[in-house]
Amino acid sequence: MDEGSPIERLQAAHIARRYFLGGQTKSLIAEEFGLSRFKVARLIEDSVKQGIVKIEIDMPAEVDVGLSQELEQRFGLERAVVVVSMDPGGDLLREQLGKAGAQLVAELVTPEDVIGLSWGRTLEQLAWHLPPLPRCPVVQIVGGSPVLKLSASPQDLVRQFGERTGGLMFPLHAPMFVEDAEVATGLRKAPLIASTLKLYASLTLAIVAIGSWSPPMSCLYDSLDSPARIALRRQGACADLCTLLLGQAGEVIDTGFYSRAISITREELEQVPKVLAVAGGLEKSEAVHAALRSGLLTGIVTDSIVARAILDTDSAAGRPGGAH
Repeated sequence: MDEGSPIERLQAAHIARRYFLGGQTKSLIAEEFGLSRFKVARLIEDSVKQGIVKIEIDMPAEVDVGLSQELEQRFGLERAVVVVSMDPGGDLLREQLGKAGAQLVAELVTPEDVIGLSWGRTLEQLAWHLPPLPRCPVVQIVGGSPVLKLSASPQDLVRQFGERTGGLMFPLHAPMFVEDAEVATGLRKAPLIASTLKLYASLTLAIVAIGSWSPPMSCLYDSLDSPARIALRRQGACADLCTLLLGQAGEVIDTGFYSRAISITREELEQVPKVLAVAGGLEKSEAVHAALRSGLLTGIVTDSIVARAILDTDSAAGRPGGAH
């Protein structure tokens, strides 16, 4: 079947209908049509590029300049973008944050950058809204999770970013954590994985998600078994940044968990000149606050409800912000 043939276009239309209107995941569609997830993702993108699917979004991402500036000053950030919330949480808000995040990334990226990319549902929206970017490499900085059913895998996100930059792509073909430190050590030495990990020292921009542990809204949390979750929450975990566990005050919780993680380390993340987090939703307020207090971020894209809650809490407690 030739690429772009009437048969292929018809198949792309059927797949696009299931994805956009039926809400089916790429994995389910792949099983139904007997295709790989990569092929399904490609057909969905092609259906938009070829005009089979036409998307109209009438959703202004209005920015609250005052709250943005307050966050910058309170937490010593280089950039903060606070979108006016149209939804306290859910798909609409993720799309708002993704659109605003994509606009900010387009302003930040230069041909000299090396982009490190985490993953999550909001970052999927960011990738979808990205315009063409300057040519630069894109590196996956957190391993994947076989137990999560997301519409885009971490490797899919790297590929989408890479297509926008036209630069080299470096996926991380490993889980974000394994059950044994010895296994993790062995995986890190595998040539394909080691070649990606080696690039972390040259990152200039990291784009990350923030996971919440109270309430649980985290890819990392969802990937762990119940005993591990209970143990880490007893140690004070309320948020995660990549695979770093944060307490309420933004402190990185010292735990043996990191010996089993295949991800960017705290020391490596601290050396990245620009670290941009994209996260929001009322239920993630505590987690976003912890990430801001950590001092690991230089930039944030969040929503007005979260920003106001964080600023009010800090003002009431008389607490200073973090500093990268």
